[in-house]
Amino acid sequence: MEYPLMTPPFEIKPFEKMTKKEAQLHFYWYVSEVPERVELIKKAFLETGGGKLEDLDLSPQSLVKLWSWFIPRIVTVTKSDEEIADELKKVPEWFMDKVIENKRKLSVGSISLAMDIAIYFAEVFIHNFDKLYWGFVTKPKSLVYVNSPVIMGFSTGIELDPRNLVYNLTLKEINGNTDKEDLFNLFEVWKGDI
Repeated sequence: MEYPLMTPPFEIKPFEKMTKKEAQLHFYWYVSEVPERVELIKKAFLETGGGKLEDLDLSPQSLVKLWSWFIPRIVTVTKSDEEIADELKKVPEWFMDKVIENKRKLSVGSISLAMDIAIYFAEVFIHNFDKLYWGFVTKPKSLVYVNSPVIMGFSTGIELDPRNLVYNLTLKEINGNTDKEDLFNLFEVWKGDI
């Protein structure tokens, strides 16, 4: 299944290297794309036998149907020797064996689907809880999600980074820990912080 990447109409750099102005430009573009990306994931779900459009109604329970549909569509490819070598340069010595062991990575198509599922996941929160909204944080620079679109308004003051959460959940799935309720369970954990 061909699935289009979400590509900004301007040059993008790593989030941690963005200025506040660059992060703001990216944020406004990203949020403007959200409705279209939600429709794309719904269309893919419908056209590939995932279910009916009504199944993806932004309810928490719809996350089970969406994740169940996504799991068999996760595709991995083998990392090149250059990619492994590059990773080895970035990790401490004690972690190098793990890098060498893990020769698989997500395909571009799987990453694209996962990122739109992350948008849908975020929209489930916004749709169901009035106090939650899209935003971004520029400080401290040490935050994993600095300058990245996140969901804000949780009572704990911690922002929800949907892309990292769904990406990590996808990695869990490729390691054989499959559960069709994983995305819903993640929602339930975060719901406790509203």
